[in-house]
Amino acid sequence: MDIKLSKQNPSTLSESTVIPVFSAEKPGKALRSQLSSNSWKAIEKLDSKLNGQLVKGLKKKGFKPSKGKHCTVLVTNKSKACSITLIAQGKEDRDLAKLKDQLRELGASLAKSSEHHNCLHLAHIKHSDLQDYIKAVAEGVLIGSYRFKLYKKNKSKDSKRLIEIALKSEPAAKLKAVLKEVYAINSGQNLARDLVNTPAGDMGPKEIVDAAKKIARGTSSQMSIKVFGKSALKKMKAGSLLSVTAGSSTEPYLIHMDYKPKGKAKETIALVGKGITFDSGGLSIKSSRGMMTMKCDMGGAGAVLGIMEAIAKLPASAKPKYRIHALVPTCENMVSANSTHPGDVVKAMDGKTIEVLNTDAEGRLILADALCYSKKLKADKTIDFATLTGACVAALGDRYAGLFSNESSLAEALHRHGEKTGDNLWPLPLAEEYDAYLNSDIADVKNIGNPGPGAVTAALFLRRFVPKDTDWAHIDLAGPAFLDGRRGIYQKGATGFPVRALVSFLQES
Repeated sequence: MDIKLSKQNPSTLSESTVIPVFSAEKPGKALRSQLSSNSWKAIEKLDSKLNGQLVKGLKKKGFKPSKGKHCTVLVTNKSKACSITLIAQGKEDRDLAKLKDQLRELGASLAKSSEHHNCLHLAHIKHSDLQDYIKAVAEGVLIGSYRFKLYKKNKSKDSKRLIEIALKSEPAAKLKAVLKEVYAINSGQNLARDLVNTPAGDMGPKEIVDAAKKIARGTSSQMSIKVFGKSALKKMKAGSLLSVTAGSSTEPYLIHMDYKPKGKAKETIALVGKGITFDSGGLSIKSSRGMMTMKCDMGGAGAVLGIMEAIAKLPASAKPKYRIHALVPTCENMVSANSTHPGDVVKAMDGKTIEVLNTDAEGRLILADALCYSKKLKADKTIDFATLTGACVAALGDRYAGLFSNESSLAEALHRHGEKTGDNLWPLPLAEEYDAYLNSDIADVKNIGNPGPGAVTAALFLRRFVPKDTDWAHIDLAGPAFLDGRRGIYQKGATGFPVRALVSFLQES
């Protein structure tokens, strides 16, 4: 799918032309008075080249530009049949942030069109809004055109298709740069989707390591990588992580990627992603149905690697100014005679002992050691990502991830970038009154709390391993990371959540 910016040429129409229009502040009865001044001018200009076919068709169909309504008119231009579709966006003075989801859906609908050449007219959009319009539409096109075809016998290639975005004047370099940025971030989001969508038999810990190495290799000297295998983890006394992998024959790893910006780093940020490539539940075994989609339990690792891929691909001017450490603990949680027993006590890298009462609460155990390891990095901010709890899905569904933080300014920034990108992060409390639920009779902490506030107690468990004086956020993305069916611009399966939100956050200087 190609996206091209061009100067509007009303004399030449593509097979399919789409025009977003706005309603007037005080609409009258006539079509002209129902549309904003800029929208009507755009229609009038096009209509003059079509000998009145467009306006005549709109009136005949009784088009009313109320939000969400659309109308398609078939016209003839230079003996060629074309379609023109008007899509009502609501009032022109609406907060642009509220329009972005609509614009992404518009882009996704263009991606689904059967036409080889679709043109989106934005010549009438205010210049101050144009950058955001182009970005949101392009995101929708690229996200909506994603398909996972690795295992299809007939891997038919999509025919070459073009989405043209027509502007009032020749596209400025700044607008072209925006498009390059969208492509770069989408490459990271698609990588995350591919990693999570690939079945566990073909996407184990070793394949996660290979993906991380491939990202690092493509960034010259700005990104380096270290990989710690089982013997190294034993020397590091990563007993919490090793307890999860005890029942598996595949080797566990802790991946450490290190991105250094050009010039002095503004701050140091650590990103930590849960990489359980398959979760059987261990001896606290899941049901057959509960295991069906457990290839997605490395959604946090997919997100972190997707973020690093996007950073690697971004133009130099758009790269983050932070030093970024990416940590991915990755292993399987399987059943064998060597599996950790419910009730066993294990020791994390920082010396804390953990009573493992439920081996299916394993994600927090591998994250605990990764958070301990992050202490040596002296990060100013640490953010972890995990498909961690069903409780968070029960609370927020599949449209929001739970956001926990010990620092309000960090939580507010992440929430804002979530709203900006459509990767919605909803703040939840680190309720101190529930922390005592994690106290163990025989160890320093137990890995599950009392029934009920499971998402909160999971976050409180992780907090016990966060380096002192570090601003920390935990994102429980169990709901939006993997969808049971199509939703909005996303296909069934992995979404690459929240790659776009975090790249946006990291780009903020």
